Amino acid sequence: MAVSMSLEIFADEYILFSQSFRQVDGSMAACKAYQRPPAVKENDQQALLCFKSQLSAPADVFATWSNASLEFCSWHGITCSQRSPRRVIVLDLASEGITGTISPCIANLTSLTRLQLSNNSFHGSIPLELGLLSQLSSLNLSMNSLEGNIPSELSSCSQLQILGLWNNSLRGEIPFGLSQCIHLQEINLSNNNLEGSIPSPFGTLPELRILVLASNKLSGAIPPSLGSSLSLKYVDLGRNAITGGIPESLASSSSLQILILPSNKFDGPIPDSLLNAFHMQWLYLRGNMLTGPVPVFGSLPNLEELDLSYNMLDAGDWDLVSSLSNCSRLTRLNLSGNNFQGELPSSIGNLSRSLKVLWLRDNIISGHIPPEMGNLKNLNQFYMDYNRLTGSIPPTIGNLKSLVVLAGAQNRFSGTIPDAIGNLVQLTDLKLDANNLSGRIPASLGRCTQLHILNLAHNALDGSIPREILKISSLSQEFDLSHNYLSGAIPEEIGNLINLNKLSISNNMLSGNIPSALGQCLLLEYLKMQNNLFAGSIPQSFAELGGIKELDISRNNLSGKIPEFFTSLNYLHYLNLSFNNFDGAVPRGGIFANASAVSIEGNDQLCSSVLTGGIPLCSAMGDDRKSKHTYLVLVAKIVIPVVIIILFCLAAFLGRKRMQAQAHLQQLNKNITYDDINLISIRRSISRSNWSCNGPNGFLAMPLETNIGSESGTNLELWGATPTPNCDLLCTE
Repeated sequence: MAVSMSLEIFADEYILFSQSFRQVDGSMAACKAYQRPPAVKENDQQALLCFKSQLSAPADVFATWSNASLEFCSWHGITCSQRSPRRVIVLDLASEGITGTISPCIANLTSLTRLQLSNNSFHGSIPLELGLLSQLSSLNLSMNSLEGNIPSELSSCSQLQILGLWNNSLRGEIPFGLSQCIHLQEINLSNNNLEGSIPSPFGTLPELRILVLASNKLSGAIPPSLGSSLSLKYVDLGRNAITGGIPESLASSSSLQILILPSNKFDGPIPDSLLNAFHMQWLYLRGNMLTGPVPVFGSLPNLEELDLSYNMLDAGDWDLVSSLSNCSRLTRLNLSGNNFQGELPSSIGNLSRSLKVLWLRDNIISGHIPPEMGNLKNLNQFYMDYNRLTGSIPPTIGNLKSLVVLAGAQNRFSGTIPDAIGNLVQLTDLKLDANNLSGRIPASLGRCTQLHILNLAHNALDGSIPREILKISSLSQEFDLSHNYLSGAIPEEIGNLINLNKLSISNNMLSGNIPSALGQCLLLEYLKMQNNLFAGSIPQSFAELGGIKELDISRNNLSGKIPEFFTSLNYLHYLNLSFNNFDGAVPRGGIFANASAVSIEGNDQLCSSVLTGGIPLCSAMGDDRKSKHTYLVLVAKIVIPVVIIILFCLAAFLGRKRMQAQAHLQQLNKNITYDDINLISIRRSISRSNWSCNGPNGFLAMPLETNIGSESGTNLELWGATPTPNCDLLCTE
């Protein structure tokens, strides 16, 4: 079966080598400089049975392998030559679930051209005797648990073309003698524990096309000779401890198509010679210590993926972005984690229409998002979080209808969230937290029915929670609206979030009762509702949240008893009920047995059935309440009769006073004479300006010219007249 090397992307940061190799047909010249031990004289069938004796596997794997069958060429995994005598040329038992060690007996298959034992559970070391397989062209022992060194004896196989030992636990240095296998085309030793430097003779292998040494502990510099091979197309040295700069010879290789050097210790500038690598398709330099301005890569027309993230590069005047408009095949651009400053140029809208991934996060980019961003209609991921972007989110963002991830958190965006964001119906992740966004949450978000993450926390959003959002049943990983100014009650539609893992609505002004529909969110593990205005009791439906791990409903106005069902929530390891109005006994057992896992302070009416720090015993609280009740009853028995007596006496006193007043009035009525009434009438008719009671001895005085008459004809005397009893009455008003 022909197997070819695949060039696929296996992660955002880098590309791993493929897990299969190319079959090479035809016989090879004898392996030199190694003699077969004289004791090894078994035929192919005996060699295979010896190999099998060290292994265990599912029954069907070796069901046909037995002494009873002389036709070993028909055994599972065996391919024989067509010429007589028929010899084993291929042993392919990849991905068969085999466990055991590789027996040296395999070296007796002297016509073997391909040995494929990958993706099993072989352990132990690689047999030195493999160096006796003189016609071996393809050796794949990858994805096992092999240990020890790579045998230097393999260097005897000068016809070896494909060597795959990745994903094992091999250690030691890479044998320099492997360069004697001058027909090597593909070397993959990645994901081991290999140390030392890269053998410089690898650069002299004339047919080497693919070199993958990633995820080891290699150190030193890249040999300058590595770029001298005219056939080299694919180099992956990522995730080692390689130092120095990127060699000019490697950077300018005319044949190189894939260069992957992430997570090393490369320093200095990106060599300008890379601009001559006309055939370059993927360039990954992530996670090094590269400095200086980014070269203008617009001269690489075949460039498809460019990852310069997490270095110390600067954008200069952003000519990089303008030049990349010439790279019509560009699908992935990652500039995150550098020192890029200034405003994004409007030319960003001229990038390739094929662009699917754009990462600008973790920089110092400021200013507005250019409206021209809306031109990148095939964009799938847009990360611009952790910058200093300001202004409003342009409505043209709604043109990116293929967008799956939109991350703008930790910026300084202001204004409202545009309604056009509801056009992004493919969104799975929307993160706009930690900005200065205001206004209402747009109900149009309800059209984003593929959302898994919605995070709008730490903004200044107000109004109520739109019911439309709560109908997005796909919300599963996170729904965070915390630290805003949201108000009103939680809509009952929240029960639609049946796949949600984390819900945070804390630090708002939400009110009303906690809806029992929350109990329908059976997959909830984290529920944060603290610092709101919720009232009422804890819903009984919370007993259905069997997977809940953390629950915080502190600092609300909740009341009633703490439900007993909390003791049965086996995964609950953090419960905060503090600063509410709960009363009664604190449940025992379950999470309440771990004082550090529960917070109930600030609930003054709670008591405990056992002695617990800060919480009174329920019996003591009961005795105290009983004592207070007895005291109040006693006080009532004394005070109430006294009050009744006082009120009775007061009523009697007031009644007597009223009777005396009425009697006095009656007596006065009897003593009033006609003259009294006449004087009163005179007084009402005479101006106070013409009278005075300031005469001698208090007599009534008036001007001499005044003649006073009355209806009765009485004349009043002048100064010295005898006072009458009515004079005082006349002058007292």
